Amino acid sequence: MSLPVHSRPSSQFSFNITEPPLPVAQVLIEAFIPYATDYGFFLNKQRFIAYCSRKFSTNAHHAPSDALLSAVFLWGTILSPDERWPVAEDAYATHCASLASAAYATSTSNPLHVLQAELLLTSYYLYSAKFIQARKHLSTCVALVVTHKLGKIRSQLRTGVESKLYLVDSDNTLPPAEDLVDEGERIHAFWTVFAVDKSWAMALDLPAFIADDGSPISTIETPWPREMSEFEKGTIPDNYQGGHTIMSFLHQAFIPEEQPTTLSPLSLRVQAVALLDKARWLSSAASVGIYDLIPVRVLYRAQTALASIPDSSAHADFFNEHDLLIEKFILNLPLLDTLSSFNDPQLTRHLVITHMICRLAAMQLHAVFSGTNLTSTIKCLSASKAIAAAFKVILPKRAEIMRGGALHADPFLLVCLTAAAQMMVNDLSRAKNKHILWQSGPLCNSHTYMGVVLNEFMETMDEANRGSPLTHLQVSKVMTSRAAEGV
Repeated sequence: MSLPVHSRPSSQFSFNITEPPLPVAQVLIEAFIPYATDYGFFLNKQRFIAYCSRKFSTNAHHAPSDALLSAVFLWGTILSPDERWPVAEDAYATHCASLASAAYATSTSNPLHVLQAELLLTSYYLYSAKFIQARKHLSTCVALVVTHKLGKIRSQLRTGVESKLYLVDSDNTLPPAEDLVDEGERIHAFWTVFAVDKSWAMALDLPAFIADDGSPISTIETPWPREMSEFEKGTIPDNYQGGHTIMSFLHQAFIPEEQPTTLSPLSLRVQAVALLDKARWLSSAASVGIYDLIPVRVLYRAQTALASIPDSSAHADFFNEHDLLIEKFILNLPLLDTLSSFNDPQLTRHLVITHMICRLAAMQLHAVFSGTNLTSTIKCLSASKAIAAAFKVILPKRAEIMRGGALHADPFLLVCLTAAAQMMVNDLSRAKNKHILWQSGPLCNSHTYMGVVLNEFMETMDEANRGSPLTHLQVSKVMTSRAAEGV
């Protein structure tokens, strides 16, 4: 899966870097492709590379838009081992944002290419710890998936069209997919945006842009994404249909035996994010006593009627149900010990971070009770240790690091690592201050082991996207917390 071979560019930039010649474009594209999935690339890679080849020879139909190519070049400057490229990063970011904005404003651009460019920009600004810019571009991504109804693909649900009033004429629906690969790209596009939106809403403590509150218009009906290779080979089964996709997963019986044959790595990631999103809602509701104070809409249920919840017993039921679902889901994931043997480093990174997100969901669910409830405290500490263990699977060996090896990965990795480190800091601080739960029982000696784990963890945490502003920000945050707690 490579472009035709060309010589590498000269040691000086003797060209307009925003419109690089083919040999330079090839270098940047090839630097990006091995990490494409990490940064939200949902298009079919083989088809994208084939179209890139045509882009530089003809004005072929389907050729990547200028905005999309510029976004790929932007990431290529970051991922290329060539030390000259970082000086071009800002130029590409500015140029790409301008092209994406112009493409979004026109009706002639391929919507999926505009969406892909915007999502790569979102990942770039998250990587750069520029969260306002990231949210701006993410909101554009969500606007595109909602406008083009990418959350309603292959739906079996009746939408009640006959009951709707169309007060403004608008033709926002994409034309029918040209083939299965085109349809697969649309399905992958929706779920990739969903995962980024929900996970970073939690990280930044902000509302997500995508709603799935049970109302017909917002219900996510697109089926779980299957492997892109299945769309390429035309092996998608006839019964591949959508429905109440998220709600069914969160509230119907979980059947592990059915998972391996039906779910792709992207499906596992999205389901892990859905678990995290619901854990966030439950912990938030518990922390503010929402169940004792007001009637609330029963979110994450298929029904949408209001229900009064007079006490916390209903929350306990929801809590325990979700806790069990998280545990079952983790048990169904490929074992961490087996991931290092995979021949696809990109897949390994993807699954490792999915493991981390599941542990983060458990921490999010139990964190509100950590320090007051022994079971919740133990589960939070166990989750933090599991994240640390998962990190070792994708961390380059010390010899590789000394030779310049680097770990490029999804920026959300830093969120998971920070949460784990902070939980370890809390453990050490409570043990130091002789918190009652740490005086006897299973936690009385936990700080000894946890201190060793935290020290090892902090020695390697900055290897994740080394040099990125987000890495610097998150490592500094943990170091500041350690200093404040004296641990």
